[in-house]
Amino acid sequence: MRLLKLSSLASFALTASVASAVVLVDRGLPTDNLNNAAGANRSNVAWAATDGWFTGDDFTLPNAAPAYSVTGIRTWLVTIDDYAASPQKTFGELISSLTLWLGPAGASNDVAATSYAFTASRTTYDGSTTIQGASGALFSLWQIDWDTTGLVLAGGATYNFGVSGVQTDDSTLIFNHASNAALGGVPADGADGFLKGWEPDGTFGYTWNSGAPRGGWDKSSDINVVVTGVPVPEPATVALGLGGLAAAALRRRRR
Repeated sequence: MRLLKLSSLASFALTASVASAVVLVDRGLPTDNLNNAAGANRSNVAWAATDGWFTGDDFTLPNAAPAYSVTGIRTWLVTIDDYAASPQKTFGELISSLTLWLGPAGASNDVAATSYAFTASRTTYDGSTTIQGASGALFSLWQIDWDTTGLVLAGGATYNFGVSGVQTDDSTLIFNHASNAALGGVPADGADGFLKGWEPDGTFGYTWNSGAPRGGWDKSSDINVVVTGVPVPEPATVALGLGGLAAAALRRRRR
């Protein structure tokens, strides 16, 4: 399995309103040191893996409540198209499949494929809807909002997530956007400088530092993610929510 870099580059009916959701984890897009192909201080990058493997990371929910109804998970991806030549392409024309994977961090670190719906929109940051690659060429940057309404996760617990996908035109894997926390200029909750990777079936493969020798970049990075939700104080609901994730992972292993 070989890592690639684009740059030198389970369901519960809850009464809580989505409108009342707050940000639980904020490791969003950076705002400083962006899109400088030759700059040593560049903060942003995008990662993919070969042979069907996919990249991701983890996040830790606040411990202020026993559990949270997670109403949304936001991630970002980069598509390998020439933006200057095809700026009007829709997401559906660029991406043939996209899946969010989740699982509790722990002994196995495996993740299970979810069926959550999502919306995709071109993202504007640094005054652009693009990310600059090592050669200076521009590639499309997309914000993916996963509707996870009904997902209940324990407060204070750490969860693995990954995003897998395939591009329509050439079967290239999608690249997940990441950034270096020290250079990004924004909050970077849970940033530890390590990415994670999984096999196509969600079996945990590796924890990896992009800034280590032969890491592929000159600095460490974390996959960008924002998690929103509302507190759910009932301990019984916590047990049910975690059981749903565990059952999904067990079914996948049995298959």
